[in-house]
Amino acid sequence: MIAKRSTRAPGSTSSFTRLVRYIARTDDRTKQAPEAVWTENCGAEDPALAAAIVEAVQALNQRSGADRTYHLIVSFAASDQVGLSDIRAIEKRLTGALGFSGHQRICALHSDTDNLHLHVAVSKIHPETLLAHSPHRDFKTLSRECAAIERDYGLDLTHSADRSRPPSPGGRHADMEAHAGIASFVSWCAERTAQPASEAGNWSELHRRFLAQGLRLKRRGGGLIVQSVGGDFQCKASAVSRSLSHDALTRRFGPFEEPPEDRAPNAPPHYSPAPASPPEARSALWAEYRDERGQAKAARHADCQERRDLLDRQKAVWREEFRAIRHDPSLNRTARRHAYAYLAKRRRQWFSDTYVPNREHGAQVRAENRLPTWSRWLEARAADGDPQAQRLVEDRRRRPSSSRPPSQDLQTWIAARNETRASRPKAGILEHRLFDGQLAGTAVFRGIRHLSGRPAALIEKDSLMLVVPISDRQAKRLRRERAVGAAVNVDRAGRFSAAPELSR
Repeated sequence: MIAKRSTRAPGSTSSFTRLVRYIARTDDRTKQAPEAVWTENCGAEDPALAAAIVEAVQALNQRSGADRTYHLIVSFAASDQVGLSDIRAIEKRLTGALGFSGHQRICALHSDTDNLHLHVAVSKIHPETLLAHSPHRDFKTLSRECAAIERDYGLDLTHSADRSRPPSPGGRHADMEAHAGIASFVSWCAERTAQPASEAGNWSELHRRFLAQGLRLKRRGGGLIVQSVGGDFQCKASAVSRSLSHDALTRRFGPFEEPPEDRAPNAPPHYSPAPASPPEARSALWAEYRDERGQAKAARHADCQERRDLLDRQKAVWREEFRAIRHDPSLNRTARRHAYAYLAKRRRQWFSDTYVPNREHGAQVRAENRLPTWSRWLEARAADGDPQAQRLVEDRRRRPSSSRPPSQDLQTWIAARNETRASRPKAGILEHRLFDGQLAGTAVFRGIRHLSGRPAALIEKDSLMLVVPISDRQAKRLRRERAVGAAVNVDRAGRFSAAPELSR
């Protein structure tokens, strides 16, 4: 489970009503309707009426100049089976952790993607105190609470499980990959720069190895960027890997050295947007999708260029008229002011008579030449009955195996230990119980057991032996940092930290 705050573009303004229309899918009837929509603390069940009430409450606060709307997105793993009642409880738990328990909220549950996800529109203005609340370091709070929720509800351990493959890049690159199904330039660079970055011994060797991969490392502002040789694509070096950040590389090689003007290989590797799944990238449907998208973009560009040329020609006429008015010696100050006003009136009239209808024609051209993402285009083809598209969509929706230890095997082992305890009362075996968030606190570390190939930590607390499912990485760290009999602190998410020594 992943929860994050959606960020807006710099300089844009928020609107609670516009956000509600987006998450409730009332702005575009062609989109799939949400699975469920509900309100909290709004005094109305209808989303449109609730949004109007929220905006009226927000207008009562005249002191705060901060953004008044908080957009929370909660995404569940494909293997998670979560009911609506649990989702509503999780929403209350997350917003309560952020300090929004008494605030007005409108929630919408979407199921039109591979992962079930929840949108929560939160008003930062409290309906009673009218004070604005902006949570501090909300990403820390959300990460900590998500880890605890995963343990409590038996969800896939997204925040603490050990992964066999490298994590995908975060931020907007990961959003693009999840939304469009296309591998980002950051992921493409990460696959090709890990080995060159680790094996290089100085700046010259690092630049040479990057050039062999069709990439250049350049300075930009106070950091570094990775750029394709042709300059078509670029990204922050630290987004590819933290080992490629400016600070990390200058600690290894000294002050930054500009790349030499070496020529790239005759046929260097070149990034081309393609599906992250190899079967999808090799399919004939991907080539067909690229052709259709290219034709749609060409039609859009032609219309946009016509409107741009029309506007440029008219601006040139206005500039000549403005220059003529400015340099006409027969006009006095008052006449020149009236001439400028008449020119401005003619400009407004031209926009209403010529440019606005032309803009409406452009909207029609864009509607006729849609640019769907690869994921939406593939799902539409599958819905139309294309067998190859249906096969690819089915492969994509096939749920991966959960990364957490099999709970059935854990329960079997715990039940066997408790049976032994009942049959041998003099053996001094403690009652075994599976760890949950209610049992968090300070305990004594009693070792690690491997059950069905996955590790589990044993801790003693309140005359109970608690079994905590952990990842391989956590097991290695516990063996290295915690001795058997040492005091440990376990939080609600099952994460270990040092604790004061307990008396024995």
